[in-house]
Order: sequence, then C-alpha cells, then structure tokens
Amino acid sequence: MNPTSPPIDRAPRARAPRRARPLLLGAFAVLGALAAACTPRAAAGQPSASSAAASAVTIPIEGMSCAACAARITGMLRGTAGVVGATVSLEHRSARVEYQAGRVTPAALVAAINALGYRAGAPVPGA
Repeated sequence: MNPTSPPIDRAPRARAPRRARPLLLGAFAVLGALAAACTPRAAAGQPSASSAAASAVTIPIEGMSCAACAARITGMLRGTAGVVGATVSLEHRSARVEYQAGRVTPAALVAAINALGYRAGAPVPGA
C-alpha cells in the first residue's frame, strides 16, 4: 500500500430492497392459460376420436440394454401413424402400445421394432 494514498473504506454497502416483479408472474399466468386452452378435451360424455377405436397390445422386446434404447423405440412407436400412445419398459423388456385398429396392426408394430435392430416377440392383446 502506498503511504500517500487515502485509506480504502471497506464497509459493506447496503443493498436496495428488491421490488416485486408482477410482469414475470403475469407471464406465467398467461402461459398457463395458453397451455390449458391448447389441451384437447372430449365433449361431455363423448369419447375422443383417438380413443374411440383404440386397442392395446403388449410387445416383448429383446436387445434393449439402456434407457436410450427404450427412448428410441418409444419415439419411433409414438411417431407411427395410428399409435395413440406407447410406453416402453426397459425393466420389463416390453412395450405397451395403444393404437387405432383401423390404421395400424400389431404385426406392423413388431416389424417396425425389428427394423430398428431389436427382436420383438409375439404381441399379447389387451395386456
């Protein structure tokens, strides 16, 4: 330290109180309202078109070794025309698929899984 320099005041400075941010909270309210408005809903007492003729099947799958394998199969199944929903379980080595029977068949789902390089077994209806 230079003996001719003035002493440095090292006292902490007081912080200004924080102000509420109403615009940020308002943005979250708007996003929530948009998400609610974009969610499809069936008419009261009416089944939705996608679930009206939906069937379910469980397909055993061999060759999955990690979560990435399960995610790859899930993405492929969900992207298939006629599939309403798909869940792949690495633990149980199987896929549960809800599909529209008029648009896709269980045999086509098995073939699609096999095309990815995994070995799909015989589908079990409704399981």
